[in-house]
Amino acid sequence: MDPTELAVQLATFSSVEQQVQTNTLLKGLEAQLGAMSIGQMANWIGMEALTTTPARFDGAPVSLVVPPNVAADRAELVVQDDAGTPLQRLAIDPDAPRTIWAGVGQDGAPFPPGLYTFSVEHFAAGSTIGTAPVSHYAKVAEARLYGSEATIMLDNGVEVRSDEIQGLAAPRN
Repeated sequence: MDPTELAVQLATFSSVEQQVQTNTLLKGLEAQLGAMSIGQMANWIGMEALTTTPARFDGAPVSLVVPPNVAADRAELVVQDDAGTPLQRLAIDPDAPRTIWAGVGQDGAPFPPGLYTFSVEHFAAGSTIGTAPVSHYAKVAEARLYGSEATIMLDNGVEVRSDEIQGLAAPRN
C-alpha cells in the first residue's frame, strides 16, 4: 500500500474514533442535563401549574385565567369538549383577569365530567379582534423524562411538556 494512502486511512480512522467519543460524551451530557431537569422538576410535584391544556371538570366550578386584550369592549368564553366541538359561549368581563366556569348549560343541567378546553374571543365595536387560549391551574402529579424532553403529568391525567407550563403556585388546599 502506498504510504500516502495509509496515512489518509489512518487519519480517517482517527477522525471516526474521535467522532464516536464525542457522541458518547454528548449522550452523557444529555443524560446529566435530563437528570438535573427531572430533579429540579421533582420540586414541582404537588404545586399548581398554570397551563392551557384541557381542564378536568368533575362537577366543581373551574377557575380560569383569561388573557387580557386592552382594545376589547366585549369578550366571550368559548368552551369545547375533548374532541374540539364547541359546546358553549358565555359573555365574560373583558377586563377581568379571571373567571369561573360553572360547568352548567343554559337549562341549568351540569355538563358531563370530562376534559374541556377554553378560549376567549375578544370583540371591539362588534368585530372580533382576537382569540386566545384560556389557562387554568392543575396540580402536578408527576415529572417524567423521555430522552432529554421533560414532561409533567397533571392530576387531571393530561401530560404537558415542561416548557408549556406558564407558571407555578402553591397548592390551594
